[in-house]
Amino acid sequence: MKKIASLILLLSLMVTALAGCGSSSGEVLHVFNWGDFMDMDLIRDFEREYGIRVIYDEYDTNESMYARLKAGGNYDVIFPSDYMIAKLISEDMLEEINYTNVPNYQYIDSDFLGTNYDPEGKFSVPYVWGTLGILYNTEKVNETVDSWSILFDSKYRNEVFMIDSMRDSIAVALNYLGYSINSKSEQELEEAKQLLIQQRTDVNPVYVNDEGKDMIMAGEATFFVTWSGEAMQVISEDERFDYIVPKEGSNLFIDNMAIPKGAKNKENAEKFINFMLKSEVAKTNIEYIEYSTPHTEALGLLDEETQNNEVLYPSDEVIDKAEIFIDLGTFLDVYSRVWREVKNQ
Repeated sequence: MKKIASLILLLSLMVTALAGCGSSSGEVLHVFNWGDFMDMDLIRDFEREYGIRVIYDEYDTNESMYARLKAGGNYDVIFPSDYMIAKLISEDMLEEINYTNVPNYQYIDSDFLGTNYDPEGKFSVPYVWGTLGILYNTEKVNETVDSWSILFDSKYRNEVFMIDSMRDSIAVALNYLGYSINSKSEQELEEAKQLLIQQRTDVNPVYVNDEGKDMIMAGEATFFVTWSGEAMQVISEDERFDYIVPKEGSNLFIDNMAIPKGAKNKENAEKFINFMLKSEVAKTNIEYIEYSTPHTEALGLLDEETQNNEVLYPSDEVIDKAEIFIDLGTFLDVYSRVWREVKNQ
């Protein structure tokens, strides 16, 4: 499977790093990315082209990435989601990008510029985008799947995987209840908490991350709350599966490349970002990770079937109902408390 191949390549890169033979110049670049979120062959291509050794590390949530940075993690390129970009900017934890060194930024679709999380585009470059929804096994469901409600139905006890991510799982509950996924109402958060706690009693969901893809294909669940790109990876391997964005609405996310404040190799980081924005590189990468690309030329290079795939490139109706997460500021403490109380049940 792709994940196994990725792990083998990652281990190979780590061995190369330890051996100190990835670069003749002695220059290094520390990259911190989501798990299984880049074609690792492109890392080798970058090393060969620039003579810069890449030390590559992975995380599973925005919050774990943030915690690593706060603890003094030494990275040059990171891949935060929209709301985390806003948080990092507010805490002066990102470097401004010198776009003279990133000429391929011109290929980013204007729809992804001037965002609420980085209005002037000084600190982040869109990498991929997608939606949050439900991946499900069509052979095990005899009803229409179009609502978050199916995740709370007791007849599917022991058949639901929830994503082990605070903002995403709470968003499911808030959306189902008809509230904004960026709610700052303690009463609405309390209702969302009670719904998720009741789900644990009625449905007994399992909270998973990337491993959920292999587990659902192995028959360990019927439903998996996940991101569209993860869902597409499963659908590409197994035709039993489909993916929907529930009618109540969902999250539309944009993951970005950014440079942490105080990065020791800022110019190399900008070289790397520009490299990832080369049209052929962006195309190769998006074909591997199977998310949605904000890169206009890479999109045009994809085959027609992919360009018209509604899992990756949903209708305006779906997008119009979706929200982008915002930085909650100090209200994040309420979400953290709710999440702890849900997970401790």
